[in-house]
Amino acid sequence: MTEHSVGPDDQIDFTSCATLSLAEAATVLGIHRSTAWDLHKRGEFPVPVLQIGHRLRVTKAQLRRYLLGEMS
Repeated sequence: MTEHSVGPDDQIDFTSCATLSLAEAATVLGIHRSTAWDLHKRGEFPVPVLQIGHRLRVTKAQLRRYLLGEMS
């Protein structure tokens, strides 16, 4: 299984999947995946991170809200 990269200018497609991996979310945010992991471990990732089994996922809806400045 390969993960696709998502750039900051890409449209978020909710029809294929409602979540992104932590690494994909890092790409969208313009940070390195190790920085994303460190932020998550410290509880400082800017959006909620879901643990599904052994995988860390971020919802596209939360990421979109953060990028649009709609997070409180």
